[in-house]
Amino acid sequence: MRRMALRLGWTVFALAVALVPASAAAASPRVEQADLNGDINNVMSSYIQTAVSRAEADHADALLVVMNTPGGISTSMDEIVTSLLNSTVPVIVYVYPSGARAASAGLFVAQAADVLAMAPGTNIGSAHPIQSTGENLTGDLGAKVLNDAVTRVRSLASMHGRNADWAEEAVRNSVNINADEAVRLHVADLEANDIRSLLQQVDGRTVARTNGSLVLHTANALIDDFPMPFWQVFLNALIDPTIAALLIIVAGYGIITELSNPGLILPGVVGGLAAVLAIVSLANLPLNIAGALMMLLAVVLFVADLKAPTHGFLSVGGVFALVLGMAFLINTGPVG
Repeated sequence: MRRMALRLGWTVFALAVALVPASAAAASPRVEQADLNGDINNVMSSYIQTAVSRAEADHADALLVVMNTPGGISTSMDEIVTSLLNSTVPVIVYVYPSGARAASAGLFVAQAADVLAMAPGTNIGSAHPIQSTGENLTGDLGAKVLNDAVTRVRSLASMHGRNADWAEEAVRNSVNINADEAVRLHVADLEANDIRSLLQQVDGRTVARTNGSLVLHTANALIDDFPMPFWQVFLNALIDPTIAALLIIVAGYGIITELSNPGLILPGVVGGLAAVLAIVSLANLPLNIAGALMMLLAVVLFVADLKAPTHGFLSVGGVFALVLGMAFLINTGPVG
């Protein structure tokens, strides 16, 4: 009987010892990390929104968005900003590593964060809205887009107690500053050498959110990394006007070769795959319908010249249609 009691005592002790680390781990704060690395586009917007939803579902103590972006499409930027502002989980944006930037549309996303931190050797700014071709927006449209962007960035900066005047200058005149200057001018909240240092610095900080004030608990937090899924990485690589145009050309030549030489199979397969990838790419770009129709006309003219030879006249027309289509394929709306 005594031996049984002794065994029972040791068993209870062993269970208690085993459960202590588990309890400590459960009580540890957790920060979910997402990487906004690259252009701000439809795929990046979807990824960040998923990261926000995931952090909320997991009841994370904070969402850390590690940023390095040259900017991107304004509509995608707006989606990300809205998602961050309405997150029930505090959002920390960290421009990292050294050499990274929060340029153009990245400035707006950064200013939407509850805490904005930058690593040494990073920079922020240059947010004047331009067309996707790189040209300035002019006339009434240019003034309208500029005024909207200025109001937007001032609102975001003021909401988080940051320098709204400098943010406006970054939009109007594309000014750009490094991490030291950003902290000194109250454009960013703090400078940190690495992620662990950042989480230590923001621990205990009170942030004002739409759902009330919140105290951050991030010291010694467990970091749960949420990388972009492979299919989104692949799709993100396709979202490029040049890639889309090349895929259309490959698709056209492959299909035309197959039609002119039935039974070759390989050109048809390659052309078909390129056509599918081109459709996927175009579906995620701000497509100009006129440009797309012009490229479709080019394919029709090439095929027609094969079926009803016109000494190359239709092919010449197809070349012109192809060039014009590539020039106008992507909508030249404002980008940040």
